[in-house]
Amino acid sequence: MWIKKDFQSELELRLLRYIETGRFPKGLSSFLSGASLAYKWGVLARHRCYERHWLRRFVPSTVVISVGNIVAGGSGKTPFVRYLAQDLESIGKVAILLRGYRSFLEKNKRPVLLDRAGILTHHFCSDEAKLLLEDTKAHIIVGKNRVFAEQLAASLDIDYVILDDGMQYRRLERDMDIAVLHGNDPFGRGSFLPKGLLRDTPKRLKHMDYIVLTHVQSQCHMDTCEAQLRFWSDCPVIGMRYVTTFTRAVANQRVALFYGLGAPCTFIENVQKAGGTIVRELRVPDHKAPSFDALHAFACDAKAQGAQMLVCTKKDFVKIQGLGLPLPLSVACIQPVVVYGKHHYEQLKQDCIDKKREQT
Repeated sequence: MWIKKDFQSELELRLLRYIETGRFPKGLSSFLSGASLAYKWGVLARHRCYERHWLRRFVPSTVVISVGNIVAGGSGKTPFVRYLAQDLESIGKVAILLRGYRSFLEKNKRPVLLDRAGILTHHFCSDEAKLLLEDTKAHIIVGKNRVFAEQLAASLDIDYVILDDGMQYRRLERDMDIAVLHGNDPFGRGSFLPKGLLRDTPKRLKHMDYIVLTHVQSQCHMDTCEAQLRFWSDCPVIGMRYVTTFTRAVANQRVALFYGLGAPCTFIENVQKAGGTIVRELRVPDHKAPSFDALHAFACDAKAQGAQMLVCTKKDFVKIQGLGLPLPLSVACIQPVVVYGKHHYEQLKQDCIDKKREQT
């Protein structure tokens, strides 16, 4: 294969293809089933340690809103975090705490407040942090230790702290728990990693204050998903549709896609619905970016096959800004819209305000 990839990326993508198709090579299925069982018991044991108070939890001095999921990637969590942050910005100062997955700051001992005046790369702070820094007015704090990050936010007189990907980060107490689930696959193929995409038990959903279903297509789709969720939780459910626009029209264009997404199916479908004809695809693992050489070679090969345009998501665009490529680029931008349970979302915002009042 002419595009050079590291062994870890190749292995990760191959495993994802097995999970997505549900077809595993002979012998591998049994091994992955055993590994999934071990992962599941590790997750349950960790939760038990927190429930029995064997592991310490820290009480924040700000209003902390946790937004997370039970599936590894692809739920649409980051667009919802952006949407919520933009709404809360109208009523107070907001900070978003991120781990900075696969970035330099993830390894840093102390969290860092990102400077909008600085030149930041996704290698330094992560693609999600860079995206949220560009799209919101919130203070973006990146670091693996979210207890220290919350303390930094408190020193800035922040009113509302959004704990991104906070469902599994139980060291920090929170005032509100929100789970974000993809409407087409809320339970990650039904198996724990590495045979499926579950990273947490669906039983955790009963502890949520709100559940947000993304990519809801119709009332029937919403009703079906909500019926599945009622087995695990009776909390309010909000249904959202993610509206996609492109910076360049893709209708009647032959396009080549590149993406690093946990669940790329929706992105691919949106390009097709917009009228684009896909001639080539380049996939990299979530939160990773193709090297310039690999992306340039891919674009040249796609152009030779008749591609007129490259298309990527904004999450991928922040990783390759400034690169000169032989084809024009169209960026898919996502705007979440609440379509079902609007009164629940309004109540969610009111609950945030009430939590702040209680604290003062």
